[in-house]
This record gives sequence, C-alpha cells and structure tokens, in this order.
Amino acid sequence: DNYPMPIGHFWRGLPSDISAAYERQDGRFVFFKGDRYWLFREANLEPGYPQPLTSYGLGIPYDRIDTAIWWEPTGHTFFFQEDRYWRFNEETQRGDPGYPK
Repeated sequence: DNYPMPIGHFWRGLPSDISAAYERQDGRFVFFKGDRYWLFREANLEPGYPQPLTSYGLGIPYDRIDTAIWWEPTGHTFFFQEDRYWRFNEETQRGDPGYPK
C-alpha cells in the first residue's frame, strides 16, 4: 500500500523530476537534476545543499548527469550523459584520465 510514492515524501527537499541518483560507498545518497546535486544522509538533506555540479569534482559533466552508478567491485563511480561515460574516483574527487568514453 502507498507505493509507489513521490520521491519527495522520503527525501524531503528534492524536486520531483530528478535525472539520476546513486548511493555512495559512504552510505550517502546523491541526487542530480540539471546542473545541481543534493546530498542526503539517510533521509536528511545535508546542510548547504543543493550545490552546483561544479563543486562535486573535476573531470565530470557540469551541465547534467543522466545516470550514476557506484560500482562496488572496483570502487569507482560511473557518470553517464547521452552516449558518453566518465569514471570518477570518489577518494580524489576527480574523473579518471582518458574519459569520457
């Protein structure tokens, strides 16, 4: 009962039409829409969010993220935009050399 429900019922403060989301290795949830992102610890929006994508890290698209996946076997996050993807290192907060592909 009551499912599916609008995403904003659980993660308060999110717009209804996000474009991508993933759970990081530190257990925080990241949501993307346009050129901004929101960071949540469980269901609580972290102070100071949303922020522009330019503050997320270097070497990733700054206008939008279409899909985001944290790949546990390698510890990398992959960001997708249309037919290209970037491999992102969460520790250094940088896209890896040789990307996008």
